[in-house]
Formats: sequence, structure tokens, C-alpha cells
Amino acid sequence: MRMQFKIITLVVALALSSCVKQTAEELVTQAKSELQKDDTTAAIIFLKNALINEPKNVEARFLLGKSYVEIGMAEFAEKDLLEALNLGYEQNEVLPLLANAYYLQFKYQKVIDLVDNASNLSPSAETSLLMFQALAYFQIDKPNQAKASVNKANEISTDSIYSQLGNAYTSFNNKQLDVALKEVDSLLLLSPELPEALLLKAQLLTLKGDSAESVKYFEKYSELLPNLLQARVFLANAYLKNKEFEKSEKVVDRLLKINSEQAFLNQIKGFIRYQSDDFANAKLYTERAIQNGLSSIPNRIIAGISAFKLQNYEQAYDHLEVIQDDLPKQHVIRKLFAMVALKLGQNSEAASSFQDLEGLSEDDIVLLSAASTQFINAGKLEEAREIMTKAESLEYNNPLRIAQKGLMRLSLNDIEGLTDLEEALAEKPGLEGINTALARAYIDNGIYDKALDLGKQWIEQNNQETSGYVLAAIAYAKLGDIVNAEAMYDEVVSIERENPAANIYFADKAFNSGDEDKALSFLNIILEGHPTYFPALKRQFVLHFKNNKTDLGLSAIEIARKQSPENNKLILLMGQALFTAKRYSKVIDLLEPIKNESSTGDFWTLIIDSYFASGKVNLAIELSREWVEIQPLEKKAYLYLIALLEKDVNFNAALEVVKKAQLKFPDDEQFDVLSIHFNLVDNDINSASIAYEMLSDEVKSSPIGKGLYGQVLLEQGKVEQAVPLLKVFYEMKATIRSATLLSRSYRELEKFDEAIDFINAHMKQHGESTILQLQIAELAILNGNNELAIQQYTKVLKNNDQDIRSLNNLAFLLLQEGKYDDALQYAQKALKVRPKHPSLLDTLGLIQLKMNQPQSAVKTLREAYEQNRGAAEIAFHYVEALIANNESDLARKVLARVEVSDEKQKQQFDKLTSSLN
Repeated sequence: MRMQFKIITLVVALALSSCVKQTAEELVTQAKSELQKDDTTAAIIFLKNALINEPKNVEARFLLGKSYVEIGMAEFAEKDLLEALNLGYEQNEVLPLLANAYYLQFKYQKVIDLVDNASNLSPSAETSLLMFQALAYFQIDKPNQAKASVNKANEISTDSIYSQLGNAYTSFNNKQLDVALKEVDSLLLLSPELPEALLLKAQLLTLKGDSAESVKYFEKYSELLPNLLQARVFLANAYLKNKEFEKSEKVVDRLLKINSEQAFLNQIKGFIRYQSDDFANAKLYTERAIQNGLSSIPNRIIAGISAFKLQNYEQAYDHLEVIQDDLPKQHVIRKLFAMVALKLGQNSEAASSFQDLEGLSEDDIVLLSAASTQFINAGKLEEAREIMTKAESLEYNNPLRIAQKGLMRLSLNDIEGLTDLEEALAEKPGLEGINTALARAYIDNGIYDKALDLGKQWIEQNNQETSGYVLAAIAYAKLGDIVNAEAMYDEVVSIERENPAANIYFADKAFNSGDEDKALSFLNIILEGHPTYFPALKRQFVLHFKNNKTDLGLSAIEIARKQSPENNKLILLMGQALFTAKRYSKVIDLLEPIKNESSTGDFWTLIIDSYFASGKVNLAIELSREWVEIQPLEKKAYLYLIALLEKDVNFNAALEVVKKAQLKFPDDEQFDVLSIHFNLVDNDINSASIAYEMLSDEVKSSPIGKGLYGQVLLEQGKVEQAVPLLKVFYEMKATIRSATLLSRSYRELEKFDEAIDFINAHMKQHGESTILQLQIAELAILNGNNELAIQQYTKVLKNNDQDIRSLNNLAFLLLQEGKYDDALQYAQKALKVRPKHPSLLDTLGLIQLKMNQPQSAVKTLREAYEQNRGAAEIAFHYVEALIANNESDLARKVLARVEVSDEKQKQQFDKLTSSLN
């Protein structure tokens, strides 16, 4: 309501000033009247109008400057007060206001200089100026000079409100808070609306811890100076300290509209959003505060925790790493930093951080266990053991924490973890989940007797509960006592007919014995009571798919999905089932709408594979790149993208992704290995060799390391040394690539028969491959065995009748064998697949020449020559055709343009030259 009245007052004042032409003196008089009524805003309107009429009206200029000071518009006040001074207005009245205007703008040196340069002042004005000078000195951390200014003011007038204010500030600076409070309270009795006194009172109350009371004085200060931005900043901060977050945020939001980059405002806004668990905005505003100069520990902590909550681990790392050395070793943020480093794959940094942590208690076993698991998953067992040592050094009293330590031990294959679990249960038998964990540990570690005893114990405690029977059944089965195992499962189904564990056992037994109908009946029993039970749905689909009843299997999964539409596991199962059925577009339609930042690796690989399998290779690669961008810390995403790019024969792009992954996972040598691999593919032997030398001895001595070094040696021409290493690589993983490398080394050593025998043996064991069949054909040609080469190319063409390489080479071999009609047939087929290809045209032209068709040969070979004039062989064949067609002059011109590069070509050149002479 107050705001509405002020607007009405302004409108009336504007209307009056615009309707009637008034003199400057009349407008000044009206302004004074408004000031007496405390309507400073209306007074400003009249004063501005007065100055429009009479720009050098000194009284209007002074009153306007004074009015601006009173509402906190210090910048405007400075301009008008300086003008009033220049126009000759009384300095005793102007200078105190001007000092205030400077002070409100943080222009402390200008305040000091203004006072030092003033002279012939009245006692009241001088006392006021000295107070502002003292405040300015306090602000620039010069307390001695400030106290000197206060002393001067006291010498002039100890009763002056400004002297008293200076004294209060001096006590404040001397950390005599109670004395300062008494002094400022006395001052406020005399002058209850002195802004500087109200501000000091508010600040003193804040320091005394009385946030609620300090808010009242900050509110008064802000009301007195409504246009002073720092007054509202103080108020927002006061509300924040008093945990009045909503009020604080309203003030801050208005101020941010004026200056969105102001550091302190962004700090307050960030803290408020953090308190509301709005981590996205907490991070946004706090980072803005940091960027604008407030890089404090609290801001870094809020930004770091917010980033962590948003799973932006890299940014969390950047914020927390800055402040690590400034935090005590027992600080909780150090624990968070260690976890962030771990998630980023900064294993050495994480291990060091965990080792440095101090003041840990048994409650921190949760953190240490999570760290240990991360190290185990990353294959860093030594680091995991170091964390375990840290965990073992703690004192434990809580049975739950003892159990968690035991589980942590078991994850490192330390059987002593069972002792911890047993101890925990002995102290608290009903400890939730630990009984189950102990049972699982007994089974996983092969202690079946104890598992059986535990199962029997559960049965004794409650013979109508199935868990004991199931555990006993598993233990009996592991001990080879199938009779008793099945007896236990029979007990289970007598208590709970649809029990998943028992029916899965009987279903698997029926399936393994070949009775698929019986297996399905058990699975159906499970799904009657547990329609969303994942293992049963999966097994049922496999059986239906095998028997060409795919839709039936899909139907059961769809029913389960309808019952549990938010179950991502069931959605993924449906996608996997559709993929198995080769319904790739349906997989894409199912998964694409629900793809998001938290989608699992299995989700991403399934949808990417579906795009790839449906022939949309570019979209598969694009989606894989999106996965890397959305989940930049997911190692599998990089590996998948690299594999796709390799399949697409885009080795340079694959290498670029490898380089990015190396930056993300500097401790993961898998990407170092891939870097060497792609450098070798790119024939960058120097880079590959340098990168190999930087591998750890562990990787170098592994089959993969030996394989890489074997490839380096092979490319360097050190074939004899490469062979044994490539054999080790092949024995580890008998892939087409490893087979190709070994066969190539035999080829380089001219052991063609050995190479052919090796490839045949590989294909006999691992299945035939077009790539390897083509290699046999080329080896056969090098070995002079054209018949075998023809056989291999014919085999390839049975599987792919458009293979250019096979069509062309087979045509050429048949030409050499004198089988011109067959050769012609294959050459023409090759050109249908790839028209105007110079090598294919060259083969066809030679066949036509041998078939005594010189005109056709000239036409064909001319086209090949035009397509590739730099190929000497094609040019020679073209010349032969021209000679055969009696076009000797043109033959000479063509031959004259040929550039020979070796002795064989020189001999051909000389032979053709001789035939033309």
C-alpha cells in the first residue's frame, strides 16, 4: 500500500508541474514542502523541474544533492553537490553531504582528501567531516589515522553526534563490542535516524550473535536509504544470517536484476539455493561469485558439493582441489575430494587423499568401503588393500560397522571377513541383512558346511519361512547332495508354490534334461505370483524364441512392463528381446524417448547396436558420441565409440577419441594400448614405439604388450624378432587381426606355405573369414599357385558376388591361364559394381587385347588411362592396344609421357619403344 501511495504522489506532482508553468523559486518552495512531509521522491521531481527552468539555481542544486544522499542515490548526489559547491553554496552545508556521498560509493580516498583540503569550516561541519574521514580510514585498514581523526573531532566538540559516532567506531575497531554498543545506543537516543549509527548498531548485534535483533536495524537502515544498493545488500545478508531465506532471496533477486554479476549477491543467492537443495542453481550462482572475485573456501565448498550432487565430478574436483591444502586433514570435504578423485579415475590422487585422511571413525567404513570397491573395479588391487589397512586401523564398537568391515574384507578375497560377520551377528543376532550377507559369503567362499548349518538354524527359528530351506538347498547342491537339495526345494514350494528360487531350479533342471515344456511350466508358476521376476521372464523368452514363438515371449515381458512401467530393468529386457528378434527399429522406438543422462551402459550399448545393426552406422556413431558427452566419466562409452569408429574404418577419428580418453583416465593403460594400436594402423611407427616404451612393465610383459611390440618390430622390418611375440598375442586371442599379423610375418619371411597352413588351421577352428580367404589367395599368387588362388577367390564370390577385389583378381588369373571367356565374364561383373574404375578397366582391356579385339581394347584402355594418367602399367597396356590397332603415332605420344620408376618399368618402356621403331 505504501508503494501505491508514493506512485500517486509522483503522478500528482508530475501532473502539477506539467500543467502550470511555475518559476524555479515556486518549485523549490514546493520541494521544501514535500521534504517537510518526508516525501523525498516528490521533492526531487519539483527540484529537477526547477533546474530545467533555471539550471544555475544554487538552492535547487543543493537540495537535490541533499535529497539524493538521503535516499542513498550517492552517485547522483555527488554530481549535484559538486555543482552546488561550484555555484557558491555554503561549504559547511555541502561538504558533509559530499563526504557522505563519497563514502556511500566506497570512494574512501576521496573522503580523506576532501577533509584534508577543507578549510574555514564551522565546528559542526568539521566534526561531521572528521567522522567520515575516520570511517574511511577504518575501511582501508588504517586504524591509527582513523583514531587521530576521531580525536580531532572530540577536541572540537565532544557532544557532537559525529564525535560520538567516531568514538563508537573506535571502540568497535578496538573490539570493545559492549562499549561500542553502549556508545551507539546513547547516540541513537539523540539521533534515532542517523544512518551510520543504525548501520553500526546492526553490525555490532551481528557480531554479538543476535541475528534477529540486527535484522531490525538493517531494515531501518535500508528504509532510510531506499536507493542505496549496499543497504539492501546488507539487509539481504542479515536475513540470510537469521535464516529468513525467503526474505533474503526476494531482496537479492531485485538487486541481481540491477547487477547480475555482483559477486556478493551471487554468493548469497548460491547459498540460499544450496539450502533448498537446488544444487543446479546453487552451483550456477556460487560459480558466478567465484568468477567475479569471491573465491573463498565456503564458496568453493558449496560449488564443489553442488557439482558432486549433480554428478559433474570434473567440476567438483576443480573446486575442491583448490582448497585442499587449506583444510585440516580431518575435514569432511577432504573425504569428498578423495571420492571425487576416485570417480574421475585419478587413482593415484585418490589413494594419496585417502591415506592422508585423519580423524576417521568407524562410521567412515562406509566411505572407505566405497573407495575400496572403486579401486577393485578399476583393477587397482594394491590401492584397495591400502584402504583396507586404513579401515583395519579404526576402532569398532558398532556391530553394523564390524559387519561392513567384514564385507569389505571379503571383497578383497580376505576370508577373515567371515570372522567379522560372525562377530557382528554374535553381538546383535537380528542385524538386518547381515545374516543374508553371511550366507552369501559362505557360498561364495565355498564354505558349504557352514552355509548348511546356517540354513538349518534359520529353519529351526522359523520353519514356515522359505529362506532357510533355500540356503540349505543351495548348500546341499554345492556339496553334491542333489537328493537333499531337491527335498529342500520341495519344502519351499509346499510353503510358497510360486517361490522363484525353487521353481528356477526345477525349470533349469528340466531344460538341461531336454524337457522344455516342463521348464516352461515351472517358469509360468513363478510368473503367476511374480509376473515381473526378471530371471523367469528372460528364460521364458529364450525358450519361446527358440521354438519360433517370439511374440509369446514378448507378450509376457509386455505384461510385466504394464504392471511395473517405471522398471528400467524390464524396459531393457524388452529391448534386448526385440534385438534378439532382429526388430531393431522397435528397439530404437522403445529406448529413444527415454534416453537421458542417467541411462545405464547396457541401455546405451543396446540402442547404439540397434542403429548399427539396422545399417544406420552414422547415427550409431553420433549416438555413441552423445553418450560420451553426456557421461564423460563412463569408460565404456569411450571404448564403444572407439570400436564403432574402427568398424567404420575411421582410424583417425578413433585415435582422437583415444586421446580424449587418455586425458580423462590418465591411469588407465587400456587407452594407452589403444593409442599404440591405432598409431600402428596409421603406420605411425615412431609414435607407436614411443608410446610403447611408456607402458608399465606389467603391460609390456602381458600378451597384449608382447603383441604390440611384435607389431612395432614387424613394421620396423625386424620380422624374425616379431614372430614369437605375435604368436603369444595370437594364442591369447585368436582373432582375425592377430591371425593376419602372424600370417603377414610369415609372408614377409617368404614362408608362403607355412602362412597358408596357419590360416587354414585358424579357419578350421574359428570359422571361415573372407579377409583370411583373400589372404590365402594372395599368398598362393606369391607362391605361384594360381589354382589355389582361383579356388579362394571363387569361395569368396559365393558369399559375396560383388567383391571387387576377388572379381578383378580372378579375371586377371583366368586371363593368365588363357581362359579368356571366363576372365571376360568376371571383369565385366567387376565394372558393373564399380564403373569407370581404372584398375578394373585395365584388366578388361587386357582381356579384350588377348581376345584379339584391338578396337575394344583401345576404347577400354583409353578410358582407364584418362582416369589415371600417372599409372605407368595402364599407360603401357594402352600403348600395346594402340600398336595392335595400328595407331603407332598416338602410341609414341602416349609412351613419351610415361615416367618410369623402377627397372621393370624401364624394361617395358624400352621394349615398347623398340617395337615402335
